[in-house]
Parts: sequence; C-alpha cells; structure tokens
Amino acid sequence: MRNTLVRRLVLVSATLGLLTGCSEFVLEGIISDRETARPLPYVKIDQEKGDNWKHVGDTDGRGRYWIMKDRVGGGGAMRLSKNGYLATKVTEGDFLTGQSFLLVPTNGATDDGF
Repeated sequence: MRNTLVRRLVLVSATLGLLTGCSEFVLEGIISDRETARPLPYVKIDQEKGDNWKHVGDTDGRGRYWIMKDRVGGGGAMRLSKNGYLATKVTEGDFLTGQSFLLVPTNGATDDGF
C-alpha cells in the first residue's frame, strides 16, 4: 500500500513538472512590440545553421513561446521575425538565458498582422 502511494506521488510530481514547463528541458518566454509592449502572436523563431535557418518554433496567439531545449543548439544565432517588424537577431546564449524579447515595428506594422 505504501509503495503504491509513493508511486502515485512520484507520478503526480513528474506530471506537474511537465505541465508547468520544467526549466531544465524547456525554453519559454514572450515576444512583444517595442512601441506598445503588447505581446506579438505568431512570431517565427529560427536558428542559424551554416548558410541556412532552421525553424525551431513560433509564439502562440498570446506572444508566448514554449520550445524544447533539444531543438536549440549548435551555437548559431537566433532570428525572431514577423511581417511588419524588423527581424531581430540574438546570440544563442542570449536566447537561452532571456525570457522576453522586443521587436521593432516597421512603418505600417500592426501587432496582429502576420
């Protein structure tokens, strides 16, 4: 009986850790408009791999990203891009340690445009 209870507690703890985003395995943060500070939905997040870019994720409809760490690696720069905004390039190290990034709108940008 005690072993069953211990197993259930371990299972619940592991499940809660995954649902809340274990920081050891997940990169999470938010990307916002620099002018309005409003979160930006559907920002593309890519990593430089030699002469190419590898797509690693996007922000959701609330400007938040949640990316497994194993998708990011290799030392290449990260690019955050969205139509109507200047693409922003950050080092992999800055992306791994940062949780909030700002994009600069171009002339005619809207925070709901794709």
